[in-house]
Amino acid sequence: MSWPRRLRHGEEATLVEHLEELRWRIILSLVAVAVAFGVAFVFSDQILDWLQQPLPPDRRDRIVTLGVTEPFFLSIRISLYAALAASLPIWLWQLWSFLAPAIEESQQRVILIFVVLSS
Repeated sequence: MSWPRRLRHGEEATLVEHLEELRWRIILSLVAVAVAFGVAFVFSDQILDWLQQPLPPDRRDRIVTLGVTEPFFLSIRISLYAALAASLPIWLWQLWSFLAPAIEESQQRVILIFVVLSS
């Protein structure tokens, strides 16, 4: 098992090496989402309470569910959205690490400045 390494600008790799790197970066991103999903599912009640805070006090504890499985799937959906938000930096870094070798180093610095300013 070899972890993905970030190629330098101008460094050549075969198609198989690119696909291997892409596969590992996707796997790492999915693992990050899965771990964040597990944590978010444990705290899904607290996340739901936090999401209900902007509602008027008389409507906070009244979640309307029309189906038998809807409360469970609401927890799943909330956990998935929270996991995607929590793992966003990880999978964006993996995306950047895969795409950065195709961009010249001077342009990488300009992109880094824009990222810092937009953050």
